[in-house]
Amino acid sequence: VLEARFEQTTQSEHDEIEWTPEDDMGEMQEQKVFDKMKFFRSSPEYRAIEKRKCDEFSS
Repeated sequence: VLEARFEQTTQSEHDEIEWTPEDDMGEMQEQKVFDKMKFFRSSPEYRAIEKRKCDEFSS
């Protein structure tokens, strides 16, 4: 779920990020993802997506 959500929020800068399943094991990749998630969590776009997801779950 987290990965799908991450994909959604990073559509625009997808080229910037090397996203391969193998890298999930790497701590550096994890840290990079965490930093990105932290950044997107603070963005209005992310909050809008989260709100929409919550609305979908509750309906």
